Amino acid sequence: MNTVNNIDKETKQELTSNIIDTTNPNQIKELNSESAKLAVKEAENLKGSNITLLDVTKITNISEYVLIITGTSSTHCKAIAENIRVEAKKHKLDVLGFESDPQSEWILIDLDDTVIHVMQKEAREYYALEKLWQVVIDKASKNRD
Repeated sequence: MNTVNNIDKETKQELTSNIIDTTNPNQIKELNSESAKLAVKEAENLKGSNITLLDVTKITNISEYVLIITGTSSTHCKAIAENIRVEAKKHKLDVLGFESDPQSEWILIDLDDTVIHVMQKEAREYYALEKLWQVVIDKASKNRD
């Protein structure tokens, strides 16, 4: 059984193959989702950090992408999330959901093909959503073999 810290090269590639490099303009340009492109751009504009875009098309039909953004405070998280929501509406993209906890430690925006999580650092580290999706991909690929 593999642990996260002790995995072979092939498995590690499997686990990280769904991460899209948001700092690479060519990878962003190639996305087939206007909502993912817009959300990444707005997160960058408002200085969100550790912006991680995951392609989840092979493991779920709920969405194509999961975008995770870290904000520095509740105010910063609210600003990032609200800006994404407003810009999505301006661009006539469907905003299917917008949820937040009272302290704005975690805000969720559902743009149909892209689910966005804006989180404060502590919440992001605690819930570790990237690892959750990577573990699911690992198990899903093993089940198909």
